[in-house]
Amino acid sequence: MAFVNVANTRINRLDSLGYRHRSWSHAFPQRRAWSRASTRRAQCEASLVALKPYTSYHLARWLAKEWDNYDQHLANPPFWAHIRVSYRPLPWEFLEGHAFYVESIYTYAPKLPYRATIIKITRNSDGALETESYKVEGVEQFYTAAFDRSKLAELVRQAHPRHTNRCVKLPEACNAVFEWVEAEQLYRCKTRPGCKCMVRRGDRDSYLDAQMTLSESRCTALDIGRCPQTHEQLWGAVAGPFDFVVRKSWSDEVPLPPAAMDW
Repeated sequence: MAFVNVANTRINRLDSLGYRHRSWSHAFPQRRAWSRASTRRAQCEASLVALKPYTSYHLARWLAKEWDNYDQHLANPPFWAHIRVSYRPLPWEFLEGHAFYVESIYTYAPKLPYRATIIKITRNSDGALETESYKVEGVEQFYTAAFDRSKLAELVRQAHPRHTNRCVKLPEACNAVFEWVEAEQLYRCKTRPGCKCMVRRGDRDSYLDAQMTLSESRCTALDIGRCPQTHEQLWGAVAGPFDFVVRKSWSDEVPLPPAAMDW
């Protein structure tokens, strides 16, 4: 079981993305804010010794990493491209929840992600954790933001839903639903049931059948496009799921939720 490391999480997160430009020691009100934040961290450390599974915060800390399938690629290069998937945490205030800028790259083209999007962890009406997906208009200008704090801060500024319409929520049918498996100490995830997350590939319509498992140090993922009528596979990996291990962790950048939230 992982242990909470909450010291400086939200404060350093804001500093690192450039949201504060003055030292907190320069003014008395800021010192009071620091005292309140410190008290809250102490309370968290005292009452939340172990991370509670199946919470937004727990899932966010496990996702917040750069994932790499190099070992799988090396074992069988014809079947498995070498790819990396990065989940870089965003400030809580961006989407009022645990959100990530997500980039997927082929390692031979690290500056040209084949997928760049934003996701947010939420709970549905049944109490299950889900991830919503958001498209960012003109996301090309933010490529590599997962590793560039200045670009990440600019993404937050330019795509903030309150200020612009560049961050567009995708249909709920494409949400991914997470289930906590206590016996295996991992999450299992799949696209919402109903076969309604439609994807156009070439001249054919298909629906997305996505599955994932997530532990603290390992992640498997399989995205398949299926025919809406016959359910046969039209695209996606034919040799099974991609198998990722952690290359880099950003878990300590995951913001603490508001104190009143049952996270």
